[in-house]
Amino acid sequence: MTILRAKGIMLPSILYSIFCMKKYVFLFLCLIIFSITIFAPKTFAQADLTGTQSATPTNYELPYPGLLPDNPLYFLKAVRDRLISVLINDSQKKAEFNLLTSDKKVNAAWFLALGGKDDLVVTTLSKSNNYFSEAVRMSQVSKKAGKPINSLIENLRLSLKKHEEVAKQIEQKVKKGKKENVRTEIFRIIEFKKNIQLLFPQNQ
Repeated sequence: MTILRAKGIMLPSILYSIFCMKKYVFLFLCLIIFSITIFAPKTFAQADLTGTQSATPTNYELPYPGLLPDNPLYFLKAVRDRLISVLINDSQKKAEFNLLTSDKKVNAAWFLALGGKDDLVVTTLSKSNNYFSEAVRMSQVSKKAGKPINSLIENLRLSLKKHEEVAKQIEQKVKKGKKENVRTEIFRIIEFKKNIQLLFPQNQ
């Protein structure tokens, strides 16, 4: 068997190859994070979200969405988020991550609506609801496991109120042909509110 020397330690070639492969994977992940951080359009961080406010706006701040789906580097963000989701084993933390991702996507949908990207608005809003659905499911798992989730459930409720506010503003922004699609997502948000009340009654 061929023997190679790495950092003064004699290793079989197959082990040395695995060692090198892990280094490349680590470097690739670092490159993804670096690219997203450097090339994200920072101008969005200063965008005015007053258009999403109702007469009594919900006191819940949506997080900065980062790269938007119309950015050529967006696929790097999608890969990163998928990897993070896979690596999270704790149900409560996974619920929190899915809620955070849902919040980011609904905010991204708003920015896309401002830019007139109606097709991406609908798909992004739909994905936001998909992540929210997963957050609810993981919250149920956490509840069955006896974990303290009162704070998480309250955030779910506040998030839904904000999502509904933003989605209704998005409906006003998109063209007529996409309004029905947005209404479908608003209906899903309303159904989430009903389900949360059934699954996690406030009087418990």
